[in-house]
Amino acid sequence: MGRESILWAIIGFLVLSAVFHFGSLNFPDSDSFYYMGLSSLFKERGIFDVSFPWLYHTVIRDLSASLWFGFGLLLIPFTLFPSSIFGLKLAGVFLTSAIIAAVYFVLKRLNIKMPVFWALFTIFAAPNVLTHFLMVRPQAASLALAPLLFYFLLRNSFWGILVSSFGIFWLHMN
Repeated sequence: MGRESILWAIIGFLVLSAVFHFGSLNFPDSDSFYYMGLSSLFKERGIFDVSFPWLYHTVIRDLSASLWFGFGLLLIPFTLFPSSIFGLKLAGVFLTSAIIAAVYFVLKRLNIKMPVFWALFTIFAAPNVLTHFLMVRPQAASLALAPLLFYFLLRNSFWGILVSSFGIFWLHMN
């Protein structure tokens, strides 16, 4: 029953995330389009071409680097859909579900009562939180890895700390 309940919880998180993302008529910020454009550029030109031709007067072009390189790579699979809007919405579902699932995993491992309730409470904790969950931004990826990092810190897991902190750094360098 334990694995089955975890599977149902994850399916529920995916469905709830899909309802929020596909039920929203727009995106709360325009940065999502930048990140999807960055991922499309990586898909078309390769991940090592960082010339960023459309950012001519920026530091990013001058240094041939992006603080969000890892996040751009993470979004590449979502650029494979014919509609970039659909890809962005699906990326949002993935990120929101990952955050809720990470919180759920940590609470379940720490034997906290009602982990599904508390995991879902994270998206309803304050009025503006749901808006942030609808954004496709590197902060969402960091937020999904943060509970895991804290869990691994509590457990003194060297490899868990290394992998989760590297993930946060790689996806969201600032």
